[in-house]
Amino acid sequence: MNKRTHAGVAINLRKGPSTSSTILTKLPIGHLVDVDPAQGGWHAARVLHAGQRYVGFLSATVVRDPINPLVDRLVESAGVELQAWAYGAMNETTEAGVANVKRYWAGAGFAYPGITTAWSAVFISSLVKKASVGLKFKFSPRHTTYMSDSKVAFQQNQTDRAYFCVPLSHRAVRVGDIVGGYRTGAGCGTAEKTYDSLPGDFCSHCDLVVAVLDGIAYAVGGNVSDSVKVTKIELDETGKVRPISKRIALMIRRF
Repeated sequence: MNKRTHAGVAINLRKGPSTSSTILTKLPIGHLVDVDPAQGGWHAARVLHAGQRYVGFLSATVVRDPINPLVDRLVESAGVELQAWAYGAMNETTEAGVANVKRYWAGAGFAYPGITTAWSAVFISSLVKKASVGLKFKFSPRHTTYMSDSKVAFQQNQTDRAYFCVPLSHRAVRVGDIVGGYRTGAGCGTAEKTYDSLPGDFCSHCDLVVAVLDGIAYAVGGNVSDSVKVTKIELDETGKVRPISKRIALMIRRF
């Protein structure tokens, strides 16, 4: 049966059903796997990864049922990109890092302005565009552009939009949602922003939720410490994002 890998970091495919067994390969988040029913907390698994076929075992805690083709494709793309940055160990100034950033600008439909220009918004934009969700999204090098557009869409119930930007209290976070916040310092000023600051244009950042496990949302973001990394976002007892660390809005997926 088909499953998807589901964890905050790289997933170990092992030779045997034990955490002490040899690691055959590390799988990215959202990777498609074919597994047998779990026995003793482990799935026998057949996997195609990086052009090579593997037969091994996956812990039952790191796989999930497919959500739908659009969400699964979006999360899979984020997982591939995270792996392309060595799970945050690679820097944007390396040759491979620059090549990756250029891909994001092109993928989002914009000319590459150089590595010193912030690229976190084009990273998110390129992921959404690559997923071809079939609904409108305001691709932009500015997070507040698509956050603002999605908030107006929510207020006006524009059902052709891929996302509605809502308050953090609106509902529990789900895989495929985008968590947005504001930034201060380094030319961004010190002013506090809230959901009511949208529509607007200010320094901001967004991360794509790729897993929700045990009260934590695992979210992938670009240009995080000059790399692509996973951020752990604390959730409240109802599964909603807590309004801390300058987080102000949740973009809920509509696909």
